[in-house]
Parts: sequence; C-alpha cells; structure tokens
Amino acid sequence: MPFQWKDILQDWLLGERLDYEIDDIINAFNDVERIMGSEWLAHLFGQSRGTMVAIQIIELGRTLREIEKIHNGSSLISRIATNYPYTIRQGNELKRLDLLRFQSSNEAHELAHALAVANHVAHYRRNLLEVELDPELSVKTKIKHPDFRVKYDGTWVYVEVVCPGFSEEAQNIYRILARIAKIHNEIRMDRVVEVYLFKDPSRTEIDQIIEKCKLLAQSDIQPQEYAIENVVQIFTNPWNQERLPTFLPAVKEKRPLLGFVSGEFRNEEGVSHGRKCNVKMPFSDERSQRILGEKSRQLSREHPGLIIADVSSVAGGLKRWPELMKRRLQRSLNRRIGGILITESSISGKSMKTEKRFIEHPNPIHPLPRDFITITTSVC
Repeated sequence: MPFQWKDILQDWLLGERLDYEIDDIINAFNDVERIMGSEWLAHLFGQSRGTMVAIQIIELGRTLREIEKIHNGSSLISRIATNYPYTIRQGNELKRLDLLRFQSSNEAHELAHALAVANHVAHYRRNLLEVELDPELSVKTKIKHPDFRVKYDGTWVYVEVVCPGFSEEAQNIYRILARIAKIHNEIRMDRVVEVYLFKDPSRTEIDQIIEKCKLLAQSDIQPQEYAIENVVQIFTNPWNQERLPTFLPAVKEKRPLLGFVSGEFRNEEGVSHGRKCNVKMPFSDERSQRILGEKSRQLSREHPGLIIADVSSVAGGLKRWPELMKRRLQRSLNRRIGGILITESSISGKSMKTEKRFIEHPNPIHPLPRDFITITTSVC
C-alpha cells in the first residue's frame, strides 16, 4: 500500500517537519519501497525513526528513480541494497548490523562508494546528460573500468569516484569516540552529554571520562561541566541545549574534528524528548596523494578525465582536502585528470546539504569544457 503523508509524518518523522515539499517526500518514500521492497525499507536502520532517517530515505528515493532508468542500473542498486545498515544479508535472512561498528566496516566503504556513484550519476541525468556505468576503457595495454562516463557535447568524459574511509589511525580514534558515546543508553532522558578530547586518551582516562559523564548527566541540576587539563572537557546539558559549538578550544582548533554522536529521540504529543552523547577530537588525515595516484591510473590519456572525491567520512573534509589535492595537480603531474570535484554531504537541520569544491588542472591533456564544469559543480 503506497505511503500517505499522515503515516510518514507520524511514523517516520515523529511529528517533525522537513525542508522538502510534501509531494517530494511521499514520492521518495514510495520510490524506495517500490525499488528496494517493503521488507528492505522496514528493516532499514532497525527500529530507528526520526528526521535523520527520513532525510536519508528521501535523498535515496530521488537518486534511485534516476538510476533504475539506465543500463546496468540494477547492479548499482543491488550494491546499495545489500550494504545498507540493517540490511546485510546472511543466507536468505536479514542480518541486524551494529551501527557503532558499521562506520569502519567493509560494508560501510562499499556503501559509501555505491551511493556516491549513484548520486553523481543521478545529478548528471537530472541535467539531461547521457551516462553509462562501468564503461570499458583501454589504458596502455590494459582494460580499465572507470566508475562511469558522461557524454557532453558529443564527447565522453570518464569519471572515477573515490570515497576515502577512515584511516587505520582514525578508526582507532573512532572506536574510542564510539565507546564513550554509547553511554547515552545509560543516562536519563532529556540530557545532552558533550565530550571534547584534547588527545588520544589512555584506557584509564577513558574509564574515568565515562564514569564522570554518567555521574554529571544524572544530576537534577543542569548544566554541569568537568575538565581534566589537556585531556578532556565534559559538558552536560538539558535536552536541546549544547555548548560544544561555542567551546573556544574547539572553535579555534585548526585541525579537523573527528566526531561521533549516539542518541535516542522521541516525540510525545508534539513534544520532543531524547538523550544523546556527542564526542569530538582533533585529527589530521594525509592520504590524498596516494589516493589520487591510484585513481588517475584508471583514466586514459585519450579521453577527458574527472575524479570525484566524496570526503563526507574523512576528518577535515572540505577544510583540508582541497589544499592537499591541489598540490598534486601541477603542470607536469597527473595530466590525465582534467579536474577534481571534492564533495561533502551532511544532514544539516531539516535537509541534506552538499558542498562542492572544484580544482581544475592547470595543464591537462584534455581540458574539461567550461559548461560541463558548471553542471558538475551545480547543486540540484
């Protein structure tokens, strides 16, 4: 039975409103159910509901309706379906996946890449360009298969997509952040716990931080705070109040912040309730040179080439990676690459926001057409 607005509003949005037209929300939910199946959608994110889940379904629906129209689109859709949280299959049964472990898993990397490819293919199709998935390309004596190609003004542009996941060092830090954030299950409702780590804490320090967070969050008197010099700053607040965004050391920190948020949200008779823990720590990631070299070898000297880097899951993202990648686009280096599009997507408020930065090669073998760059960098 097709989704109705009242059901989405009550069962998925929990009474909250989003920055999308109601018809677009209904169509997106129905497209996801039609293409992925009702069982898949029912198991998506387990029993989690709310605006963050709904926004991802809406964006997925907008993308899938474009992908299903192209040759071999079903293969890309299958990659998305089998790797989404709570939809990992074990035999003929759906296997529940621990979201806290998902971010650093192979499934997460495969999903991120499949979604990035799908989102950009859908973007070009919405701009009325012809797109082919997994094209065959001769590179010297080898046959390569870039992620897709786009035809613009009679010329095929070959595209490689990269989604850097967490580095091993970042994964270790991420596990620490996740362990601390899991305390949201052990604190009372209508509490927000914020933790800012100045360094990689020891096991003893982690235990101290966790116990202190629980103790402060249980107090009837809020807000509370606690600090260990050069180790951690802890804030606890009433629901819907946060202090970390204005905490000066975090604001002034030049390095990107790696973070993890875990929480529970409810809507009771129109009133929002919840509890969550937000943990952040400064971190730098320097892998761009190796990644760019690997992807450039998938492109040919005979055709225009574009690399798209989705850095949504990388510490630093758009604050750091454009500068790092620009260093590798010198006049005599990586000339197969006409340009690099760097994107970062996040749920901001009541919609999905995507920011883009384009770096044009100063001396490519095949320059990318100016109007094609305009389409590539547009948001729609």
